[in-house]
Amino acid sequence: MKHEFENSLGQIESYLEEQRLALAEKKTTRKQILSQAERNRQSQANIDIFNKISQSVECSVNPFELIKRQLEQQIVLSTKKKK
Repeated sequence: MKHEFENSLGQIESYLEEQRLALAEKKTTRKQILSQAERNRQSQANIDIFNKISQSVECSVNPFELIKRQLEQQIVLSTKKKK
């Protein structure tokens, strides 16, 4: 019995290592997935930007450049909040 246990230690250790890695990956993935509230907030911010742009005079001249600048500003603000 002792001999069988000693022989299976390698398998047990590799199984535990696999479980540890799977758990670590799950935690990392969980951090990357935004909460529903955060996705809603970002979506609303994008809608607000679009509405603001569509009502501006600049929109009729170069709408895509204006949208790009607004989104870049939003990205800069969101990255500053995370730091």
